[in-house]
Amino acid sequence: MTSAPQTPRRGVNGGPLRTPPRVETTTTTTSRYKRGVTEIETVVKTVTTYDFGAGRHIPGVVDVSDDEGEDEFNDEDDAKEGGVRSHLAAAAGDGSDALGPPPRYSLGAPTMVKVYRATPPSALPKFSGPCYVLTVAQKPGLCLTLEEVRKRTAGMGWCAVWERKESRADAVRLYTLAYNACQVVAEPAVGGPYADTPYDLVPNTNFGVVHRNAREGYYPSPDDLRPHWRQYKYYVVFKGEEIGIYGSWHEAAIRVASLRGSGRAAWKRYRSWDAAQKAYRRAFYKGELAATPVVGGQFDIHVNTDPRSF
Repeated sequence: MTSAPQTPRRGVNGGPLRTPPRVETTTTTTSRYKRGVTEIETVVKTVTTYDFGAGRHIPGVVDVSDDEGEDEFNDEDDAKEGGVRSHLAAAAGDGSDALGPPPRYSLGAPTMVKVYRATPPSALPKFSGPCYVLTVAQKPGLCLTLEEVRKRTAGMGWCAVWERKESRADAVRLYTLAYNACQVVAEPAVGGPYADTPYDLVPNTNFGVVHRNAREGYYPSPDDLRPHWRQYKYYVVFKGEEIGIYGSWHEAAIRVASLRGSGRAAWKRYRSWDAAQKAYRRAFYKGELAATPVVGGQFDIHVNTDPRSF
């Protein structure tokens, strides 16, 4: 009895399945420390061999991959505008060793971590009037009510960064600048309302943090500080990774994040530029400022000389 013809099985792209390919993958991760810079190189080599019969083996792809309300003077917990947790601050050094930790070498596969995708500026909701802008939250973006802010920052405490703006235009401007500087962070809670946020898997490069000693910091003169645009309030960072006067809580928060809780962060909010500049000038001449950037971080003047203030 002749059996009925079998319908060939088909793969994801619609073609008939062949013998499974043989895949060989090797991963090498190396970190090297040069003065002021930590270089991390990850090389992934994948060789896939397909068997098409007749003794022919065709190598596959080889992929090599390289690398509001923040008005406290210190870093005590506050309630109105949250702070931001540094994603590099797993351990904070005292800054006395400017050369940083010794190099680490690993021949194994790197640990992969989730990096959630923040809402792009083009996808921000449109409305008129005052609103809240969130740059570090379970779901960053813009919203109209304080109730929505609480929902998006639930459980994050001062690790969340948000503030109220008088117009959507001001909020979008701040959010866009932060987004383009890769300073907008989405941290949805597991099983929470934003748990389905898209994410990317990237190698974990968190090897701990070393801060520079304050004597190596950069201290701008009070006369060199200028307001960038008209603001409703100003924040003076007296002690942080970078010191100065900033026109939003976001700008101040990211400069004190890795130092909060250590007693080495200090800031204060002022209602006018003149009051803020006066306070900064007093601290400057009394020697009460301390700039202790993370070695190799975005505010380390020894490594990155590009201006990072908005």
